[in-house]
Amino acid sequence: MVAVNSDISDLKEKEGEILQRNEEIIQQQEELQTILDDLSQKNILIQKNNKKLEKLSIVASETDNAIIIMDNEGEFQWVNKAFIKRTGLNLEELISQKGNNIFKTNNYSDIIKSSMDIVLKQKISTTFKKEEKNKEGEQIYSQITLTLIFNPDKSIKNIVSIKSDITELIKYEQEITSQKEEIIASINYAKKIQKAVLPSKELADKILNEQFVFFKPRDIVSGDFYWIKQIMNFSIVVTADCTGHGVPGAFLSMLGSSFLNEIVTKQRLDNPGEMQDKLRNKIKKSLNQTGQKREQKDGMDMSLYIVDNETRELQFSGAYNPIYIVREENNDKELIQLSADRQPIGIYTKETKFSTQKFQLQENDCVYSFTDGFADQFGGNSGFTKYKSKRFKELLLKVSSKSMIEQKEILDKEFYEWKGNTGQLDDILVIGVRVTS
Repeated sequence: MVAVNSDISDLKEKEGEILQRNEEIIQQQEELQTILDDLSQKNILIQKNNKKLEKLSIVASETDNAIIIMDNEGEFQWVNKAFIKRTGLNLEELISQKGNNIFKTNNYSDIIKSSMDIVLKQKISTTFKKEEKNKEGEQIYSQITLTLIFNPDKSIKNIVSIKSDITELIKYEQEITSQKEEIIASINYAKKIQKAVLPSKELADKILNEQFVFFKPRDIVSGDFYWIKQIMNFSIVVTADCTGHGVPGAFLSMLGSSFLNEIVTKQRLDNPGEMQDKLRNKIKKSLNQTGQKREQKDGMDMSLYIVDNETRELQFSGAYNPIYIVREENNDKELIQLSADRQPIGIYTKETKFSTQKFQLQENDCVYSFTDGFADQFGGNSGFTKYKSKRFKELLLKVSSKSMIEQKEILDKEFYEWKGNTGQLDDILVIGVRVTS
């Protein structure tokens, strides 16, 4: 009986050892499975990286860009066919001539080394341009991009240098720059011609006595123009805004000035409405405007007034553009508007003869003619608000008692303060004339 109990005790002990051993085996199997899963994941990553490297190798081999692959310390490992073709050096010859590490040679420019530092320290790609000579000694321009290949643990595995030949692009840019400079030089010369055609300050002072001309083209040349002439005791002032601005507007402004010189002569002085009728006919004829559909509707908006310096009677005709007269009596100011006809100088579907209005001026009245550029300028606090006619009228009422020089300075300051950082929208032209004895 004692022997049986001893055997049972041994069996239980062995059974416990077996269970413990089974638990150890299960634990080892689980650990082994974890290792296998980890290895499987790493194998998948390796396969993906191999595929990426294979694709990179194919692309690098076939591209026209010269490619160098370095390790994470800058040692050269591989160059593609395009590099060999462009430089005449294979990998062994490159190392022989330049050294095996980009950081340990003086054969590379500071910009390359500093760019490499940026790439390695910040782990970002960078691009820069380089001027150099090819193996034939010809001047070439290259764009070099330095980028990185990372290991699965995000450490740097390789540095890749991709050099593109941008010589033709640079030459094209240089050609465009040269052409642009020639065009600007031509436009600057056109500016001199336009300035010569416009009335000089000396002529304006002689004919109008107290006056200012606030003239700010948006571009080098302007589509706005003014024309001032004296015929006997009559002073004539024209303020015009041609279709467009810049060169197209300037061409039209030259036509306008030329035609006004033909229309207004010492032998004949029509009323302003008749003068605008004749000008419209000449513009339509010169631009071959017949009223056909899809025809260019080029023309100009204009205010034209004549002052009899003996009687101070003003005659006015306008094509869209009115004139303002500011009168001050007993410290009270009044702005009087002479409205324009709602039609341009040019082809128009509802064309009628231009009307002429008469107005009796008084001593110290200020007459303002202008184009729409000032009132249409965007600016203010938002940068998206138009100045508008109401604000423009208030400004003229405010400044009219000042000298004409001061008025011009205030308009200039107001315009730039309103405009702020907003670009100038259109050509600006304002002419102020004070009636004096």
